[in-house]
Order: sequence, then C-alpha cells, then structure tokens
Amino acid sequence: MVRACATSGGARKLREKLGLDRVTAPDRSLLTNPFVVEELDGYLVYPRMFSPGSSALNETLILVSHTTSAHLERLPALALRWEAPISLAVFTPTVQIFSSVVKKISRLRACDKVVWRFVTFHIVTLSDVRPSGKSLVYSEVDAEECSKFVKSFSHPEVEKPDNYALSVPYPNNLLRNVGRKYVKADYVLVLDIDMTPNINLHRDFLAFLHNQLSLESGSKLAYVLPAFELATSSSDREVEYPSTKSELLVLLVRMRVRPFYFEVCWPCQQPTNYGRWTTLESPDTAPLQVAYNVEWIDPWEPFYITKNSAPMYDARFQQYGFNRISQACEMHMTGYRFSVLDRAFVVHGGYKTKEGFHKSKTKENARNRQLYSAFKKELGAKYGSHRTCD
Repeated sequence: MVRACATSGGARKLREKLGLDRVTAPDRSLLTNPFVVEELDGYLVYPRMFSPGSSALNETLILVSHTTSAHLERLPALALRWEAPISLAVFTPTVQIFSSVVKKISRLRACDKVVWRFVTFHIVTLSDVRPSGKSLVYSEVDAEECSKFVKSFSHPEVEKPDNYALSVPYPNNLLRNVGRKYVKADYVLVLDIDMTPNINLHRDFLAFLHNQLSLESGSKLAYVLPAFELATSSSDREVEYPSTKSELLVLLVRMRVRPFYFEVCWPCQQPTNYGRWTTLESPDTAPLQVAYNVEWIDPWEPFYITKNSAPMYDARFQQYGFNRISQACEMHMTGYRFSVLDRAFVVHGGYKTKEGFHKSKTKENARNRQLYSAFKKELGAKYGSHRTCD
C-alpha cells in the first residue's frame, strides 16, 4: 500500500519516495506558457501554464483532474501512484488566489521531481479576474524551503475547505473539459483529485490496449473502473490506499472499504455489479482484461477510461449533482459500450456520508436535476437516437 500523507517521523521517507528534494535543474519552477489566455464558456483559461519537464503532451493515456488551491497537496501522492502524464486544471476565483497558486505550483515543481516530470497545469479564472504581471512572480527555492514546503503539504494545520464551499460556483465540468482540451491524448481517465487509482494502471492499460487491437473494432468503448471508499477518520495522519485488487479485497473483508456512494447514492454505482467483480479470479500479476459488459442505465455514473474524442462535459453543470452522469448519459445516447475491467479500480479517501456534504448541496442538486431533465431532452433532439437516458 502507498501512504498519501506522512507522520512527522515518516516525512523524510515520504520525501525520498516522492522525490521531494531540491531540484538541481534551474528551470523546474519556471512558467512555461504564462501569457497565453483563452476564453472558454465565460471563463479565462491559462492553458499549459506549467508543462511537464520530461514528457510530451501527446500521449496514449493521460489522467485528467481538477482542484482548487486548497487541495493541491493531494497531487504529489496521486502523481507518484500514477507515474505517467497528468493534466490538472486549477480553479482560482480571485487575483489573490491566482497569485498564490502560481507560487505554490512553482514551489511544488521545484521540490517534487515526479510532479515536475509528469504534470501539466492549466489555471482557470473568472472572466473579470485579470491578474497583473506581479501575479506571475515567483522566487527560487532552496533545500530548506523545500523541506518546509513539503511538511506543510504533508501536515496541513487547518482543515481544507471543500471545493464546493467557495464564494462562487465551482465549475467542475468546465475544469474537466480544460484538462482534456489542452493536451493531446488518445485516451483519458478523468478523476477528481481525491480519487486514487490502483498501482501500475497506466502501464497495464497500455499493455491491454496492445492486446486488444486485434480483438475490438470501433472506438466507442468506455473501460469501467469500479470505485470504492476507504474508511478514514479525522485522527488519521496518514491514509493507506490499496495498491492491488488483492489488497482491496482484504480491506473489503475487514470492512475498511465499501463501494463508492454506498450510503449517499447507491443506484449511482450499483450497476457496476460489485458482487460479480469482487468474486472474479483476476490475479494481480495477470494481464488486464475486460471482465463483463454493463448496459448503461440512469443514474449510473461510473469512472472509466475512454477515448478523448468522447463527448465533452456540459459546462452548465456546476457545484454538486449530475455533472458526471450527464456526460455518461450522452455517451450512452451516442452508442458507447461500457466494459468493466477485471482488476482495475479507484478509491476515494474517506466514506461519503449524507452528513458530510456542504450546506448548499440539496439546493444545488435540485437545480442540476432540473437542468439534467432539460439536458436529456436536448440530447434526444440532437441525436434522434433510439436510446434514452430515462
């Protein structure tokens, strides 16, 4: 298992494992594309503001994620687990936050060679947020400062606010689109930054694709990764995520893991068929394979790897509710098939509970439910498909 955070005694070991050392190359913190600004759905986007140090933007499979400044500390562990290209969109609703994010990303790249090597950063702001040149100023980072910076990431002194608890709506679908739009990838895995994939998934999926080329025809396929929740508590200073399916099943037996959204929206994940998946014979060292197919039904919102040519997310969906399912619905309407992989999975740190949501969740969910109803009618008119999302 891989720890996402470190205790005081384990900070040095984590730093060594993550490669959080003083970077010798002088350009690792540099802005690589600082002055390119584009407008997208009413927001300003600084695409590829920081590009990866040693990996191309044209890749077979890229992990796409999104966050605010408050949760950037999750990135080093995610980058280490994935060990492959990541496209991350960061939302900065004010000039002050924009400036803080530029500084934080610069230091993170200077102190973490895994992040520097693999992560492309895009910054997204409100249309009326116009950062000045001073917002792009950063300073060199020495070894002592890296050590303090890493410690602050590993041990945040205050609880971080939820992405949905901002003073403005969190544009999650727009951020997902930014992460996909500004990199060239054949396939994408779109995850929230608090989701962690199993180890070696990137490598195993590329091998899977190589074996599948002669077996599958067409590109309208979504490869589903069953999702789980890992039990944590506020007293946990470190979280151990299962690395393999066998480790996951042990935690499942010990009731330390349960299916994702088990308490808050079981119909949203039930079609994955967890009972079937957990009883499959799929050794950790065996080649990745499709275990079975699932017909998409409302309100299933699986996590999956699919072609980057798949429908984009509808940016009208913001905050909580129906943002991912709307894209899955459109994929279904356009003829995509959903195939569950036999030993790939993702894990969310912490159980999702009804009491754990932000205060405005119910109101947001009601708004987005109405939008989703209209959205489905739009799809029917657009595609005229015999498939529906009802």
